Amino acid sequence: MSASENRAIASRILGLALAISLLSCDAPTASRPEFAFDPTTLSDGTLYRWANGQQLRVWFADEPALGRDLGQAVRAALRAWNGQPRYGEFELIVATDPAQANIIVFDRSQPLPIVPGRCTFDSRGAVGYTYFCGDGDRAERLALALGTPSGVSVVIRVDRTLVADQPGLDAIVAHEFGHALGIGAHSGEPTDLMFGLPRVAIPSARDARTLQYVLGTPADLLL
Repeated sequence: MSASENRAIASRILGLALAISLLSCDAPTASRPEFAFDPTTLSDGTLYRWANGQQLRVWFADEPALGRDLGQAVRAALRAWNGQPRYGEFELIVATDPAQANIIVFDRSQPLPIVPGRCTFDSRGAVGYTYFCGDGDRAERLALALGTPSGVSVVIRVDRTLVADQPGLDAIVAHEFGHALGIGAHSGEPTDLMFGLPRVAIPSARDARTLQYVLGTPADLLL
């Protein structure tokens, strides 16, 4: 596969080009490891994450297609990231109402479930795409497609037509959740979930260490 083809299907994360104020609140309460890979290389140096102690609600458009089940992939990703050693900063749970969600996951074949914020929503050519839009030192809350207010600040879009099978979809969705939780980077190691073209569906020790660092570092942007 050519380098251009790799770039075309690699997952992408929205680069923020906004002035961000460093937060002094939400400081870490435990000693954290150094990251295994810089978690800000795709976010223009911006360290972003959720405020500690949150239950993060995830809604997904549950519509199996092409023999690849998005709901199955999302549930597996939630189990994978919830199972990583942390300090109780978050818990990912399934939401039944998109208006009550913090994160929405959908497939390219489905209508865009939100109204994009001030930042351009551009997922062309990506098998996985994670979107949020900075509004000062916090991410913008996004209205649902019909204009209904919501608590959603992060949207994950996948393209199942670019995935060969269910294990491949599981890996892409879990990878995008790494971005949604605060890892704004790709690893250079193929054994890491956050490798640019993920080959595994479970975070490695290096992925976990990088997320631990993110969650214990004062954020430039809170999601």
